[in-house]
Amino acid sequence: MRLTQLWCLLILWVGLPVLMGCGLDPMEKLSQEISSPDLQVKKQAALQLANLRDPRAVKALTGALESDPEISGGAAVALVKQGRAEINHPKENSVVKALVEVMTSQHAGLEFRARAAWALGEIGDRRAIPDLSGAAGGADALGLEATRALEKLGAKSEGRAFDIALQDTAGAMQVLPEPPPLAEPPAEDESA
Repeated sequence: MRLTQLWCLLILWVGLPVLMGCGLDPMEKLSQEISSPDLQVKKQAALQLANLRDPRAVKALTGALESDPEISGGAAVALVKQGRAEINHPKENSVVKALVEVMTSQHAGLEFRARAAWALGEIGDRRAIPDLSGAAGGADALGLEATRALEKLGAKSEGRAFDIALQDTAGAMQVLPEPPPLAEPPAEDESA
């Protein structure tokens, strides 16, 4: 009888923390939810990831940004919040680095690359200027968004207002603001 009680205590002492530990890390759950087929679940996951200071949150949000048209705008806004929190990091901004990778990826769709350029401009980190300069100037959505981002960063002008105000990403976000529509190339003249 005494041996049985000891085994039960040992199982509880070892097993319970292991089981509870699985539920303590929100990243595991949020990484799955950001890929959910339910749009509301994805939006809620993006909001929670925006408020979570964890490098894995950047990875999950970047994955959603570059592959899911339903949530790419929300993921971009969440990355703007994360990137603004790192803007004064002395070496590099991990969010800027991740967004540059999406923007320059030949495997990501043009819409996703353009959204990454938009987010780089919204973050306001001038370390993105060289990469944005390389993408700017084209007549497609990416070129137009990169040009706008450079304007926001004051690369060749006085600057341009952010689409999402700085105070909207300060502190814990309750709602993800909607990003504006991406720039569209001018329609070709059909009369020519």
